[in-house]
Amino acid sequence: MNKKISLHTLYRLCDIYDFLDNLDDNNGFITSKRLGERLNIASDTVRKDISMLGEVGKTASGYEIKKLKNFLSKKLKIDNEIRLCVVGLGKIGRFLLNYEKFNSGNFKLLAGFDKSINKLETINTKIELFTVYDMEKIIMDKRINFAVICVPSIDAQKITDRLIESGIIGILNFSQVYLKTKNKNVIVHNIDFAGEFRKIISEAVLKKNFFL
Repeated sequence: MNKKISLHTLYRLCDIYDFLDNLDDNNGFITSKRLGERLNIASDTVRKDISMLGEVGKTASGYEIKKLKNFLSKKLKIDNEIRLCVVGLGKIGRFLLNYEKFNSGNFKLLAGFDKSINKLETINTKIELFTVYDMEKIIMDKRINFAVICVPSIDAQKITDRLIESGIIGILNFSQVYLKTKNKNVIVHNIDFAGEFRKIISEAVLKKNFFL
């Protein structure tokens, strides 16, 4: 990247990439106006954010979709292989084992872990499954560097500490507790469904679309 960009800008750029990645047709051009409308951000913000990464080229017809997608992928380093595992194979964990995007493109879901051997024997999936007791060895052997946690709250912090000790550098946390890490280089995103709905409600109130 040519300039230091904020997290807000980074997240918007990732949203732009995700939108492009989900288009049925990657041919042709797309305008900053259309991107802004679909992502609920101003068109000039779209142009400014993209320009923070350097020159990509823009015509009167807009951005060339394939070129913009490849540009964002390389600049944001999301074209690198993402080797990940899921820890905790309850309902959410089992769903993620078969989540299409975790098994396509540069995503490589390489392992699922659970503490219940009986549960592992009942799960139908193409992903290799292991007990959490073997977690460190499997992560290092398979060179896994990202993890999704779907374990009960009481186990979440202990699992997190073990993952970090195994070399995990990024964690998506679906447990109902906010995780802490002593390693500042490890990124943890806590996913709280109820919290996300509160944000939606607050935004609706702000826009006067919803009244309590």
